[in-house]
Amino acid sequence: ALASRAGPEGILAMARLHHVQLGVLCFFFTPALAGIPYHPPSYKILDAKADIRDLDVGDLDDMEVDVPEAFVKHLQEEKEKKKMKKNAVSFDPSNFQPDMLAGMSMGGGGMSMAFVNMDMDWAEREGKRGTTELARTWKSMLSQGGVDAQSYDVDPGSILFTVQETSHLMQLKKFILDQPNVDFFEVNQQRSYPDGRKEPLVSNEERRNRVLAIQGALDSSKQAKAPSKRVEEDKKTKSGKGSA
Repeated sequence: ALASRAGPEGILAMARLHHVQLGVLCFFFTPALAGIPYHPPSYKILDAKADIRDLDVGDLDDMEVDVPEAFVKHLQEEKEKKKMKKNAVSFDPSNFQPDMLAGMSMGGGGMSMAFVNMDMDWAEREGKRGTTELARTWKSMLSQGGVDAQSYDVDPGSILFTVQETSHLMQLKKFILDQPNVDFFEVNQQRSYPDGRKEPLVSNEERRNRVLAIQGALDSSKQAKAPSKRVEEDKKTKSGKGSA
C-alpha cells in the first residue's frame, strides 16, 4: 500500500534499498570472509586406459584408424615416396657402362633407365658438346610437359634418361620418338624406332667404332696413341749406339 501511494519514484527507491540490504547480508555471511577455509574439489585417475577407452578416441597406435579418408590417402602417398626414394638407384654418369641397362624394369616402382641413340651423322656433326646441349634442352621440354626425367649425356650422340614413374617413362618414349635425328630408344634391352623402322640405321659395331673416333667419347682416352716421329727417331738412335 505504501509503495502504491509513493508512486513510481518511491517504488524504485525501495527496490534499491532492498538490494543494498541483501548485499550487506551476503558480505557478512560469506564463508570465505567469515574465516572458513575453502577446499577445491580434487580428482584422482584410477584407470587411465579405461578412461581413454570410454572416451572412444580410437587406436592411438594406428594412424590410419578413425581418421578422415583424405588423411589416410596422404599418409599412403608419403609412405610410397619414402619407399621409392629408398629403392632409388644412384647413378654416376662417369662410371656408366652400356650393360647397366640390362635388367632394368619398366615397372614395379623404383628408378627406370632409358637409353637414346642419335643417328651417327648427327653425332659426328654435333659431337659431345651438341649432345650435352640436346640433353639439357630435352630435359627442360619434358619438365614443361609434366615429365620428371633426369638426362645424362654419356657419349657423343648417346643420352641416358632416368625416371621414377612408369607413366613418365611412356611419355618420355613418345616424346623421343617424335624428335628428329633419333636412331632408336631403348628400355630393358628392348628397342623402339621412329617412323615405323624395324632396325637401327647402323650396326652396333659400326656405331661403336665411329663413336670412339669422336673427341669426348668415354673410351677414346683409353685408345693407344701412335708414337710421334721424334720418339721413333730417338729409339733408332739409342738402338744404334747400343749396337756399336
